[in-house]
Order: sequence, then structure tokens, then C-alpha cells
Amino acid sequence: MPNFNNHININIFSYPLVIAIYSLFVKIFDYPLPPRQIVGWGFILFVISGDLPDIDHASAVLRKIVKLFVIFTVFYFEFTRGYFIRFLGLNYLHIPYSLQVLVAILVASFIGKLFDFIIPKHRGPLHRIWSAFVYGLSIFYGYYYLFSVMKNAIFLGIISTIGYLIHIFLDKNFREVNGRLKLKRKGKNVYNWYWWRNRFWKNYGSK
Repeated sequence: MPNFNNHININIFSYPLVIAIYSLFVKIFDYPLPPRQIVGWGFILFVISGDLPDIDHASAVLRKIVKLFVIFTVFYFEFTRGYFIRFLGLNYLHIPYSLQVLVAILVASFIGKLFDFIIPKHRGPLHRIWSAFVYGLSIFYGYYYLFSVMKNAIFLGIISTIGYLIHIFLDKNFREVNGRLKLKRKGKNVYNWYWWRNRFWKNYGSK
């Protein structure tokens, strides 16, 4: 299957095409485009979505980043809010900072282990088409719930779904050999211009 670099690069350079198609559709249906800031943030979301399914791989770069983000977030809120200490009913004690830091580290470490436990196996449910739509709907609902701007929520939901689907399409139809993509069925290098040209003329050229 394609590696991290191929997934990211393909999503980076396919974003302008996605924006062009989206702009065409909203013009046809007379629906407003999102502001430039949302399109800019959408690029980041689109690229991240392009590698998100591989979060189920133990050595995936994005998985490590997300796991660290979860651990740091849990540590911060546990240390500043003391949820676990409150749960134990110890919040009325004058617990020294050093012990509070230790408790926050232990809680964050436990959540990190739980993160690894709940992530499904590689190429499992997260590499299914329905996962892309669940993910896109989550992005749509999450943004709309927070900001109540429908045009932005629709845009972000659609591009996140497309970015996710591109990953699934690439994994299904291509393999990576020495940093290059090759069709699984044909075994042809997708960067080979002459092969694509010959294939086109063979199928559609004059006879």
C-alpha cells in the first residue's frame, strides 16, 4: 500500500481540484462558498484526513502525533482541574504540586494505553468506506455544534470525507515500491507517462 509520503503528497496536490469541483457545484446550486479562512483550514484538515485511516497502524506517524496530543491534553486538564483527585474526594486536601503532577502523569499514561487498546487492527474498520462518511459527518456536526455556520460545516464535512476516501482508494488500487506507486492489478508505475499515453491510445485511439 502507499506510504505516508505518498498519501500526504497526493492529498496536498489534489486539494485544488477538489476546491474547483466544490466551487462549481455550489455555483450550480447557488449556495455560498465558505470564507477564505475556512478554505485555508480545510487544506490542513484535508491533508490530515488523507492519512487518518492509518492511525490503526502501530508505527504510523499520525497515530504517534494524535496519541501524544491526547496524552498532553489529558495531563494538562488533569493537572489544572484535578478531575481524578475530585473523583477520589481528595480535592479538599492540600496536595503538593509534585504529587499533583505525578497523578496527572499516571492518568495521562493510562489514557495513552487505553488509546492503543481501543484502536482497531490495521486495515480493519477504519479502512472501510462507511468510516469515511462517519468521519465526515462527525466533522460536520462538530463544527456546526460549536459555531452554527452551516456553509462552513458542510464544506469541512465534505472535504474531510473526500480526503479520507482518497486514502481508501489508493490503498485498494495501488502499492508502493521504492517510493513509487504502482497499480496492484497491472503492476505499472503510475508516474510512467509513456505507459499512460500508450494505454490511452490503445483504448481510445483511432483504429
